[in-house]
Amino acid sequence: MIKLISSAWRGNPVLFAGLVWLSCEFFLAGPFSFLRNGDNADSFIPGFVAYARYFPEGAYWFPFSGAGTDRLALGYFGGLDTFLFWLLPGWLAVQLFVVAQFVLGGGATYLICRKTLNLEREAATFAALAFALDAIVGQHDNNMAMFFPALIWTISRGLDESLTWMRRAAWLVVAPLAYGMSTLAAFLLPFPFIMVAVWFAVIDPKSSVRQWVLIAAACSLAVLPRLQDIIALISHAPISHRAQWGDILYQTPEVTDVFSHVAGFPLSSGLNLLLLTLAFCAWMLRGPGGKNVSGKMWGVSAAFVFLLLAPPLITCLRPLLMSVFPFAQGFHFSRITLLLPFFAALMGGLGLQALMGRFGKHRFNLLRIGSINPGRTAYLAGIGLLALISLEAKYGHAYEWVKYGNYVKNFSNPAIANFVADHPIGDDPYRIAAYQLYPAHYQAYGLETAGGYMNLYSRRYMEFWNRVIEKRKRQWGVEGQFLSWGSRVNLSADLREPRLKLKDHYNLSLLSLANVRYLFARDQLLDTQFSPVVTADRPWNLSDNREKAMIHITANLGGENPLYIYRNADAFPRFFLVPSVREFTDESFLLDAMAGAGVAVLRESVFVEKGWLEDDVAAGLGFGDGAVELVSYKPDRIELEVHADGPAILAVVNSYSPYWQARVDGALAEIFPAYHTFWGVAVTAGAHRVVFDYVPPYHLW
Repeated sequence: MIKLISSAWRGNPVLFAGLVWLSCEFFLAGPFSFLRNGDNADSFIPGFVAYARYFPEGAYWFPFSGAGTDRLALGYFGGLDTFLFWLLPGWLAVQLFVVAQFVLGGGATYLICRKTLNLEREAATFAALAFALDAIVGQHDNNMAMFFPALIWTISRGLDESLTWMRRAAWLVVAPLAYGMSTLAAFLLPFPFIMVAVWFAVIDPKSSVRQWVLIAAACSLAVLPRLQDIIALISHAPISHRAQWGDILYQTPEVTDVFSHVAGFPLSSGLNLLLLTLAFCAWMLRGPGGKNVSGKMWGVSAAFVFLLLAPPLITCLRPLLMSVFPFAQGFHFSRITLLLPFFAALMGGLGLQALMGRFGKHRFNLLRIGSINPGRTAYLAGIGLLALISLEAKYGHAYEWVKYGNYVKNFSNPAIANFVADHPIGDDPYRIAAYQLYPAHYQAYGLETAGGYMNLYSRRYMEFWNRVIEKRKRQWGVEGQFLSWGSRVNLSADLREPRLKLKDHYNLSLLSLANVRYLFARDQLLDTQFSPVVTADRPWNLSDNREKAMIHITANLGGENPLYIYRNADAFPRFFLVPSVREFTDESFLLDAMAGAGVAVLRESVFVEKGWLEDDVAAGLGFGDGAVELVSYKPDRIELEVHADGPAILAVVNSYSPYWQARVDGALAEIFPAYHTFWGVAVTAGAHRVVFDYVPPYHLW
């Protein structure tokens, strides 16, 4: 593939220069380069960097986000990406994937246009650059769309019977495996494989059973390295925060909604409007019998229309889909539209080809200019428009670089690195919470956070966090919103107060219960339970916009990135003994009681739903002296020594999952959801060795 693409570039300096121009800000300055934030930087990149510490041992539990969650259920640890983040500095691994998006996305689109769609070099170059510009390049979750042309091309090469069987096997085996190992599992199925089938059924038709068997085999190989991820997603979906989203996401679309959706694509950007205008011109100029339009235009247009209409169609069919695939209740089937830019770019290339074919044989003489070729002029105008549109993207990237920062600012802050060195987690596990900041950023430093962006995590933890932020949501007038769209678990940055008491906006007792020992903030916190560990020169919101921009730029170049770090005196330990329980018949009553309880009440009693504990166990609790000693702490295994002079509940402030197992002195013991959200294990009087092991149901290898 690389050889073919490089040979295409050597004969096409416009394509080479265009892709370099479009991607240069992502890599030219090394670790100081532009880094797209959003889902890419605030979850995937710090998650990869954090997990790299445990890559050789292959841990399945991810303790860095949301009080812990299943790593594979997050869906973005693909194997190839995690290996590169383990092998290379994080910033270099990021840039390799971003450059690969441009090289494989743009290069493979060019080859498809030339070999499959039979476009001339100019039209193929335009389509390749349009795709590289139109797609959301730079986000790791967009690997599925950016690498899709490479998947199509490699399967096509594998079906070429003029090649030796070894070369065909390489195309059909190695490339699909690599595609599966670098794509989000939640995006891997079913989107690209639906469109692979559409491609070889409509655009590049294959009629033999043997060819379709090879196509199916290649797609299966792409899925093979992610089988564990898929099983993890299916296993955790019914108990996840997305399990309640079905009624919220499912709304039968009105006719006006469909029209609005269809019109949204061309109106969303000037580039989309340009591509569809070119496609319209192609149809208008098709001539008798469509001789001026490539026969592939029908198939590409049909695939584009299918993708455009898929979201409202899927929404209408959602009840049927849920009856067949109930685990996909909160699944965003509309993500299939991520592939729209590829087919729009192909239509634009076909449209430009039609214009060049219709007018390329004519020449016009203009005063002071001389003879011009309208077809060639159309090509140059198309490339010029792409260059002009790219300036808007460049401006947006420069703005994001200043406002949101780069790899150095977000993941290499020396103040945080020094803090981590002085406060190692392994000796006495703790969590941090970030106010006004992306909590997931701190995972890159090895810190465990109470929040983060999570594709899939415990429903119980979502309900717990909703009580943490409930006061602020009520103040904001969006009470209950988090329960319907709660993938981003954080403390909102909507307040602009340079000095404030956090307790006026959030439930600090519940935050303390979650083992949040340190608070990271940009403004000064005045709560009496917080003592400063690291201080900034002044609160963030005492600076004007120009001063803030200069602070960001300085931090992007390796300078100081000021923030406050506070120690929370009320923070609960990660492991502790509780002498009594309070039982509730209903989850909502339990959560209401917890939200109204203070730190002292939460420390003295485990809040639990009735039925989890035997009556005699609950009634017999009580001890005068007890202690918990940490023996070993790893993501998938925790060992404790417990001493108590009476029966007690051992509480572990990790997010509850039915796939954790507990053994007390070697005998299996039940883990019940303590405080609705965390772990609880009943222990008798005396000294005990308690071992927790994470044993999810997808250990295939």
